[in-house]
Amino acid sequence: MLDIFMLEMKSVNQNRDILEDTTPLQAGLHWMIYFRKEAFIGKESIFEEKEKGIPRKLITITLEDGQPLKENTQILLDSEKIGFIIHSGYSPTLKKEIGMAYIESEYAWVGLEFEVETTTEKMRKLKTVSAPLFITKTVIVAQEG
Repeated sequence: MLDIFMLEMKSVNQNRDILEDTTPLQAGLHWMIYFRKEAFIGKESIFEEKEKGIPRKLITITLEDGQPLKENTQILLDSEKIGFIIHSGYSPTLKKEIGMAYIESEYAWVGLEFEVETTTEKMRKLKTVSAPLFITKTVIVAQEG
C-alpha cells in the first residue's frame, strides 16, 4: 500500500525511480538543489544540462482501465518510442491505474495522451497528469487555518 501512496504523491523511490544515468533535473528533484551554492559535486554537469536542455523527465500518468503496466513498457507517439514506464499500480483512491514514466522533455506536459503497447493487449492509452494526484485533507485543513 505504501508504494501506491508514494505513486499518488509522486514521491520518488531512489532505488527504483532514479536510474543509474538519471540526473536530479530529469527526476524532478531540482527543488532539492541549492543552485547558488559556490561548489557542490556535479554542479558543472547540472548547469550544463540545464543550459542544453533536459532530455527526459519523470512524469505521472493515469490509465482508465486494465492491468498495471510492466516496467520498461514503451510509450509511443505515432508508433515512435518517446518514453518508458518505471512502475505502475492501481490507486484505490482514484479507482484507476496510475504510474510514473520517463518521457522525452518535449512531451512532458500535463494533459497529453499517448499509447503503450503491451503483451496482453494491443494498445492502451495513458494520460500525463499533474502530481500529487489529489490534495489530502491535512493539506486542505492547513490551508484553511
